[in-house]
Amino acid sequence: MLKKAIFAGWAVTAFAVTLAFAAPAHAAMSRIVSEVYWSGPACIPVRSPHYPDGSYTQTSMVCGGHSTATYYAFPGEFIGADPQPEDATVTLGCSLYVDGNSAYQDYARDGDHHDVNCLRVLPAPYSYDGPAQNRM
Repeated sequence: MLKKAIFAGWAVTAFAVTLAFAAPAHAAMSRIVSEVYWSGPACIPVRSPHYPDGSYTQTSMVCGGHSTATYYAFPGEFIGADPQPEDATVTLGCSLYVDGNSAYQDYARDGDHHDVNCLRVLPAPYSYDGPAQNRM
């Protein structure tokens, strides 16, 4: 009888430890659509998230005056693109959509010379657990 009680106690403890160290639920992924467009040179360098691990970025050449990337990302990962043309006089723009909603846009006309950049970090969804009147 004592052996059964000890085994039962051990089983409950093992189950509790398993629950305590279980992996947390995965955060929801978001669908990302990133666009870059330009006039002038045939190809430009663009810094964007490394796929499929969005925790760092890489730079690659894109050609044709327009580029669209569609992928999924977790909160905390890089999303979007940072076009980096060597010729600052080209017309340049970028757009970023998260789950179908416009999240950010930037544009520079010829001669504008400002840094067009749509590279961002995907924020975690906002949630509030408490009385509705206390929300800010």
